[in-house]
Amino acid sequence: MARTGGRDVLVQKVVIDAGGSSGWHHHPGMVIVAVQSGSVTVWDSDCSREQYGPGLPNGSVFVEHGDEPGLVTSTAGATLYATFVAPSSDPPVFRIEDNPQPCP
Repeated sequence: MARTGGRDVLVQKVVIDAGGSSGWHHHPGMVIVAVQSGSVTVWDSDCSREQYGPGLPNGSVFVEHGDEPGLVTSTAGATLYATFVAPSSDPPVFRIEDNPQPCP
């Protein structure tokens, strides 16, 4: 983790197993996610969804931000690299858990 200009920055490798999910959550800042392998479905709180991964029409990069809960799932498994940028805090906070939503 690095702290710069009033922001905490963290790069993290995330592996989602086949059939796995991130759980419903949101971020106090933003996160830029690059899907290295596999594919993921990104759900928002109104149950809209988009699929991301290498070679897919939406591409392999997406951004999460704001207070709206989101969920990331993968049917066959995926490897992601996430760059979190959040307001500095002690301790640093990059993810906030949310109550389960009615979808998928």
